[in-house]
Amino acid sequence: MNAAARMTAFVLDRAGEEPIARRARLYRDLAELAVDESIALRLQVLAAELEDIEARHHQLVLDFRGRRA
Repeated sequence: MNAAARMTAFVLDRAGEEPIARRARLYRDLAELAVDESIALRLQVLAAELEDIEARHHQLVLDFRGRRA
């Protein structure tokens, strides 16, 4: 296993424990360093999906709070 593969494995093994926004940033950063373009693309897509989830969550919270007021 080369250095890039070890770093990728390390991040992927531990990223699941991070908050969504930080995990998305880690995936984007890792995609920039990835040698394998298919892995880089998958990381970018996953980061975008996580960011979308985070945005929808925040909107739901705002909507909920607006209805309670």
